[in-house]
Formats: sequence, C-alpha cells, structure tokens
Amino acid sequence: MPISEVGRYYFFKQTARAGTVPRFHIDSLALVELIFFVEQEFSIEVPLDEIDHFRSIRSIAALIADGIALRNAERAAS
Repeated sequence: MPISEVGRYYFFKQTARAGTVPRFHIDSLALVELIFFVEQEFSIEVPLDEIDHFRSIRSIAALIADGIALRNAERAAS
C-alpha cells in the first residue's frame, strides 16, 4: 500500500470518529502525507499559511474548493 494511501486511511478513520482532525494525535509526517495527497488528488497547491484548515472535514473541503476555483481561474486567464 502506498504511503499516501496509508495517510488517507488513517485520516479518514480518525475523522469518521471525531469529525475533526485530531491535531495532537496526528504526527507531522502524517500531516505532510495528507497535504501531499490533497495536492496530488485535486491538482492544487496548499500554501503553508493554510495548514490550519486541516482541522475539520468542512474546512478541508472549503480549502479544496477554493484551490480548484483558483486553479480554474488561472487556467482560463492563460
């Protein structure tokens, strides 16, 4: 199983129970894996100042939606 899948599995297992990312139960490597997965899966870039959005499913979804909208706007402009 690829490392990104392990991070994805761990993340969704934890959030299904709590509804939020357990910030003190996810180590920095797992957080980096999750951010990498989101960037690769949705073809977006997660700026360092947006990492705090990784606290709940809702805030991650909003970050992804904003990233997709920005990506599409940049593609339309070029």
